Amino acid sequence: MFKKNILISGGSSGLGFEIVKYFSKLHNIYVFSRKKRTLNSNINFFSVDLSDEHSSLNAFEVLKKKISKIDLIVCCAGNSKGINKNNILNKKNLISFFNSNLFTFTNLINSYLKVFKKKKTNIIVISSIASKKIIDAPIGYSLAKNNLDFIVRILAKKFASNKIKFNIISPGNILIKNNNWFKKFKKNSKYVKNYIKNNVPLNSFVQPKEIINIIRLLSDETQNITGGDFVVDGGQTL
Repeated sequence: MFKKNILISGGSSGLGFEIVKYFSKLHNIYVFSRKKRTLNSNINFFSVDLSDEHSSLNAFEVLKKKISKIDLIVCCAGNSKGINKNNILNKKNLISFFNSNLFTFTNLINSYLKVFKKKKTNIIVISSIASKKIIDAPIGYSLAKNNLDFIVRILAKKFASNKIKFNIISPGNILIKNNNWFKKFKKNSKYVKNYIKNNVPLNSFVQPKEIINIIRLLSDETQNITGGDFVVDGGQTL
């Protein structure tokens, strides 16, 4: 099997780390993240703050010395935790959400285009249903993800002639060990069960494997899908 060069941003924890674990068994993995967490020799870690333009560009310049082409980029960097929970419209709070959920993506893509010169690549962006529906999520997070979705669609059209494909995956409530839902469930399982029952028609959490399966589909089996948004939420946004 052909080994791809796959770059995963935000791959040290949560869904990003689950994606890293799966694809590291099959391909060469390059992880851009502020925290280091490795599994095997197929994983190459780069300490990067993607909210900083210089840090992002420098990481790509180093990566270019190792490989000439990136086959797949999976953008998982993001954060739903605010710095000021008591003032949801506080400017610092909003900027914090945009830095971690929007500019991590725009800096990454801008740096990639500068260094790798618009080579054919599949780019998959992990967004959230918070960009589409008012749910129990911070306003700044929802706003940043909404802007992220719009930018991805613009880029999908702009770079189609370069054979660079952009697609979005928007998960609902993901349950992964030690993530927010995992901690909420341990603290109050009754509340969590009732929330899922009352808000998710299929009455279930999203599993990482479901997201991975869509990534596999978009990276292996499709030629004409770009600008798409694949919602995986058990029907919560219906």
